Amino acid sequence: MAERFVSPGVFTRENDLSFLPQGIAEIGGAFIGPTAKGPAFVPTIVESADEFRTKFGNPNTDFYAPHAAIAYLQDAARATVVRVLGLGGFPQSEHNPIIVMAVSGAADTGSVTLGLIVPTRNTEGVTSVALATDSSSIGASGNSGSINFDLNIENANAITSSFTGLSVVPSSPSYWVKALGESPGGSKVGYAVLAFPRSIEAFGGAVTGTV
Repeated sequence: MAERFVSPGVFTRENDLSFLPQGIAEIGGAFIGPTAKGPAFVPTIVESADEFRTKFGNPNTDFYAPHAAIAYLQDAARATVVRVLGLGGFPQSEHNPIIVMAVSGAADTGSVTLGLIVPTRNTEGVTSVALATDSSSIGASGNSGSINFDLNIENANAITSSFTGLSVVPSSPSYWVKALGESPGGSKVGYAVLAFPRSIEAFGGAVTGTV
């Protein structure tokens, strides 16, 4: 490149920046976003749409990154994909009330929180919740192994998720967290965002719910 003397100890040198270094071209376009599967937070080079589907799964209607990467690979030799995680929630607002579930003891001994339920992403907000303990399955205070309850949640579009015979015991196949699920993208009206499984060790009466 041309070099010009300005003064003693001072020179100017022209650098040609009209082309990209070869290393940049080798990684292709970069795409960062959620995918169905694949290594998380690791830049991964893929060289075809089929390779993308093999490593990161098929695209879905929830996220744009997989669609953009596949479209890019139709005309490009390679792309760098970074899968991200941490999609387990969404901002809380007055349209997304929290349902607080509690288990109470006999003889007004108080209650402890059993868990929290919030609406899923696909619902328009919960308008009503009905929660009743099965009278035939209430255990004595301190003995909660037989407590079962029914749960009915309705949203603003009159879509209802109903559950019967839910259990407060984590090891039970009908444990309420297993029934509702723990994903905000689930098909139910609400999902379990927080659970305190050991709270039933202190009380063994009726299950209650408030919004």
